[in-house]
Amino acid sequence: MKKVIAIADQKGGVGKSTTTNFLAYELASKNKSVLLIDWDPQASQTNSFLGFDDKAFTRSSTSNIVNIFNGLEVKPLKVMNNKQTVTFDFYPANEELLDAAESCSYNYEEKIKKLNKHIKSIKDNYDYILIDCPPSFGVLTKSALIASDLLFIPIATKSVDEDGIKRFFEKIDNLAFKYKKLDIDKILILPTLYDQRVGNAKEILPIINFIPRFVSTLKNITDIKCKVLEPMPLRSVIQEAPGSKMFLREFIEEYDTGKKELLYLIEKITKQVIK
Repeated sequence: MKKVIAIADQKGGVGKSTTTNFLAYELASKNKSVLLIDWDPQASQTNSFLGFDDKAFTRSSTSNIVNIFNGLEVKPLKVMNNKQTVTFDFYPANEELLDAAESCSYNYEEKIKKLNKHIKSIKDNYDYILIDCPPSFGVLTKSALIASDLLFIPIATKSVDEDGIKRFFEKIDNLAFKYKKLDIDKILILPTLYDQRVGNAKEILPIINFIPRFVSTLKNITDIKCKVLEPMPLRSVIQEAPGSKMFLREFIEEYDTGKKELLYLIEKITKQVIK
């Protein structure tokens, strides 16, 4: 069963790109055909995680993601791990993506539907398409939600704005109302940056665990299955892996063999995506 997965949160610094990155690797390592789309004009996934130069994929580049807005093909880049045993396709982001999203050349409705139309044209080529969304609820994130059938939301446990979380889901509910129905049939919520030694983190978890009940009260997304996953702990290896241009699993296996429980956790998270 093919899946399009939006990894989204309207806040930055929650581990969104980190989550997208390890999910792409884990799925590809299971012999799934994967496309990762960097849909964030800040291009963190492109530059920091995967080590590309976003400036190389602007203007007339065949890999310019802005081609989506012009109804043109985007030539994916090939990403491999260091041992060249795991590979997946990748659309790099660049600063022109923001210009396209804000352009007056297309009306709002056209911009909202461009990504969905593009994904439908390539969906048969992949088992999984992952969309790394910007930290906002603008036209880019909305277009990703409309194109997806699974929504994955990382939420940092270090500082949770309960009202902000509720507003985020209310915005999704309003989006579902406006477009009659979203194709999303499951929402997975991943608490991130969890430090059990910090009392504040323990207080925040119950707030996050309450989200499925809150979603069930919303009129237009009440039927979407919503689940909170086991927290992703605060570990230095999670931050160090991208700096070494390595995926989380291969970094842990290479340099931090004592953290096998973290490998077990990302395996459990991946199974929830596949399920």
